[in-house]
Amino acid sequence: MKSLILFLSVCISIKYSTACNGYSITLHSYQNCVPNGVISVADKGTVTLDKDCNLVLNGCMNMKGFKTAQGKYTIKKAPLPPIEGEFNMCELGAETGLPVEKVLEIYGMPKKCPMPAKKICGGPGQKLNLSKYKNQLGMAAGKTDLKLELTHDNGKSCIEASISISKAKKG
Repeated sequence: MKSLILFLSVCISIKYSTACNGYSITLHSYQNCVPNGVISVADKGTVTLDKDCNLVLNGCMNMKGFKTAQGKYTIKKAPLPPIEGEFNMCELGAETGLPVEKVLEIYGMPKKCPMPAKKICGGPGQKLNLSKYKNQLGMAAGKTDLKLELTHDNGKSCIEASISISKAKKG
């Protein structure tokens, strides 16, 4: 489940990309859902998905420093019932083997709390390899809505996104 959260979170900064196993990812919308959030989207950014299934992250987020980050997520993808859960963001970067560790590295963030106040950015030299998930993209095909809500020691964060994953038709 944490891998799914990570994958969808990365998609928050995606505009449109195609290449990995013939699939494309389109971001229909994303927004901060609380004003002045502790973590907030700073710009629209882009992500490019290359033929080797590498996501190249470009874009920034503003992050106020925090010591705690208890989160809730809701994932809606018809016709399935909503998937809801809770997580501790401060523990996601621990030695779990999940790709969360790589995302934290790409953005130059520590792997555990406290998190410093900073603008975190990804650029063209930073890649997240998703090739081990390329055969699972078909299961994620369709429109998905995601909402992440975090409660920190110094405020709240909330980000909503709507994405679609589709495979190009041949011919």
